[in-house]
Amino acid sequence: MLYLLEKELRKQDYLVLSLSFEAADEYFESLGSLAEGLSLDIEECLREQNVDEKVLEEWNHSISERFPMRSLGTKISNLCRKCGKKVVLMIDEVDKSSDNQIFLSFLGLLREKYLKCQQGKDVTFHSVILAGVYDIKTLKLKLHPQEESKYNSPWNIAVDFNIEMSFSVSDIQTMIQEYEQEHRTGMDVKEISRILYDYTSGYPYLVSKICQLLDERVSDVQVWTREGILSAVKVLLKEPNTLFDDMTKKLLDHPQLKEMLQNILFAGVDFPFKRETPIIDLGVTFGFLKDKNGIVAVSNRIFETQLYDMFLSETAVNNQMYMKVSSDRNQFIVSGMLQMPLVMQKFYEYYEEIYSEKDQKFIEETGRVKIMYKISNFSDNDDVKIIDKSGPFEVIEYQGDTVMTADEIKAVGKDICGAIIGCDEWNEEIFQACPNLKAIGRFGVGYNNIDLEAAKRHGVKVSIATGINADSVAENTILLVLASLRDLVNLDNAVRRGEWVRDSTGRIIRNKVYGLVGFGAIARYVAKLVKAFGPARIIAYDKYPNYEEAEKLGVEIVDFDTVVKESDIISVHVPATPETYKMFGEKEFKAMKDSAVFVNVARGSVVDEAAMYKALKEKWIARAATDVFEEEPTPKDNPLFELDNIVMMPHMCGDTWETFEAVGLFSAQVIIDVMNGKDPKNWINK
Repeated sequence: MLYLLEKELRKQDYLVLSLSFEAADEYFESLGSLAEGLSLDIEECLREQNVDEKVLEEWNHSISERFPMRSLGTKISNLCRKCGKKVVLMIDEVDKSSDNQIFLSFLGLLREKYLKCQQGKDVTFHSVILAGVYDIKTLKLKLHPQEESKYNSPWNIAVDFNIEMSFSVSDIQTMIQEYEQEHRTGMDVKEISRILYDYTSGYPYLVSKICQLLDERVSDVQVWTREGILSAVKVLLKEPNTLFDDMTKKLLDHPQLKEMLQNILFAGVDFPFKRETPIIDLGVTFGFLKDKNGIVAVSNRIFETQLYDMFLSETAVNNQMYMKVSSDRNQFIVSGMLQMPLVMQKFYEYYEEIYSEKDQKFIEETGRVKIMYKISNFSDNDDVKIIDKSGPFEVIEYQGDTVMTADEIKAVGKDICGAIIGCDEWNEEIFQACPNLKAIGRFGVGYNNIDLEAAKRHGVKVSIATGINADSVAENTILLVLASLRDLVNLDNAVRRGEWVRDSTGRIIRNKVYGLVGFGAIARYVAKLVKAFGPARIIAYDKYPNYEEAEKLGVEIVDFDTVVKESDIISVHVPATPETYKMFGEKEFKAMKDSAVFVNVARGSVVDEAAMYKALKEKWIARAATDVFEEEPTPKDNPLFELDNIVMMPHMCGDTWETFEAVGLFSAQVIIDVMNGKDPKNWINK
């Protein structure tokens, strides 16, 4: 900020003397050392700005050993009288030595010269800009806090200069535009500026640091993109830096401020924003707090993340329970099945332990947070009944093998604040019956069973487990492709019947055209796996294609018709939406190669089953494999069962032990985050 100010002042023909006390401890050994040090620094500034040699010669007069401050004052007067410009003195980091009496003596010199100038008895700096964390008018209070008489500093000539110290989106855009004009990266300057502001709220250091990381460090993605910014933010949060070190020190020095931040982040306490409140004013001064609709809030997303990590890390270090959890990754598996009550219990214990140590009033003030979960394949063991009634969270468990009906959800709806759900239908009627509901964690990636707009109207944040099961689904996709190409199921059945059939000739992936419909996380993982088989081409269609990822993976982005017509193998990876409903019908199957293998691991609604049956029956395509059906469970009289050129699974491509554990923890964390005032990951109805 000072740099920008200096730049602007120089444009207006001011002589700017820009100094810093960041590494100037030696200056404050004596009045003489301070005068000599300042004299040398100012000389450098004068030379850098090509000041007339006569002015420089005058400035280089020696400092009096007996009266160093008086001598320095004379030099300042002569400089301001003879240089022909208005002189502005800028000193950064003034409070690095603000508890030093020698520094205060220097301020006294500046005050004296100012008062004499007002009387026409002296010439001095046009303006003095002292930058630091604390208000300059209270520096003597820091030096002698016990003496009330020292509060009214003689430095009462200071002017309150109210300036917005954060960059606006347009400020960031201006800076980025200058960079783009020089480097020609092809970035969307407006969009990048907006994303930077979203993460930093315009905090100058954070904006500059992220841009520096993008320019110098981020290399695994195209840097000036959302993904690049996220990579830079991760580096920023991971590595030590002076800003976060300073944050830690300030919170140690000001435990009241630390307690306020913990209450905001973990207890969800709303403090009215009143700048005149000392602790709030201090937090704003430090840049930690801001006014958000009349409520105190953490100033930006990066600070919020850093503070969460800081506070949770502090707790974890001294928390034996947490250490035990971290060391036993399989604790949630019983008899080979992930037990969701165990997952939730650990969260209860964790938060109970935090608040029993930090704030006993948490449970008393907020009550219990009731969380409903219903996933039929979570807990099949009736003997596992682990619900810890003493923690801030209580689970309302549904034991059943089918989806919950509307009446079953309504029966508990008025009590629940969070829900971990499977394929249950959540519509306007359901949300009306759940007045306290704040969050839904979808155990999976499909959300066609949730009315997102209705959820948004009722203030419910919905998150899906996007990408968490990507490796499981991708591996299963390749399994289905290979099983189809090599006729694995029929051969297995023949052997079991005692038949030694060896006239079924299979095919390989090598030199084939592999087509992806959809190019999200799962499809990209499939592309990585397919490359190992040596296909001739990998082509993909997506409504919103990620060209950067495609280029990285060697995938060619094409239109939908091209994938349909040119692919030897097609795998489908799109969500169930009105746009994708029966996107594969008779027209599409007839357009495919008659040797084509078609694999659907997306949603049953994407394919017209009657058309697929016809295509397989009449040999429009060679083979198919599907993990999903239009109706699930699919009826026993499904005509697809008659065919021997299709491989079928009961919608479980993503079902692995690893996925269950990861998705379970993710879904639980969604609820925990929302209950504690954080935005959940993969929030889809913003």
